Amino acid sequence: EELKKIRKAVSFLVIHQKPKKSLEEITNDLCPILSVQQLYRISTMYWDDKYGTETVSGEVLSRMKRMMVEDSNSSNSNTSFLLDDDPSVPFSWDQLTVDAVEMKVQLDAFPSPDFL
Repeated sequence: EELKKIRKAVSFLVIHQKPKKSLEEITNDLCPILSVQQLYRISTMYWDDKYGTETVSGEVLSRMKRMMVEDSNSSNSNTSFLLDDDPSVPFSWDQLTVDAVEMKVQLDAFPSPDFL
């Protein structure tokens, strides 16, 4: 069963003209065994730089994301799959550097091995 999913994922990755495929075509014909969440992750995380295979269109990606949000809102499931690169990380630069300095101070308390 798992091999079927892997085969479908690989075939989806190497399909040509992905930007021309509609979401319905992808979910119903090309990869019916994969969930929208799996297709979204594949589409956003992997690309074929050797052969220049493109990912799906921006419209398809936004529809996938919208479907996942709607599904998560209706089922109260975990939405961690929607974490995108977000520059608004809730840590300040000062907090990160202070923590790093404190860690170095703590590490300096241990004797270094002779070979270093």
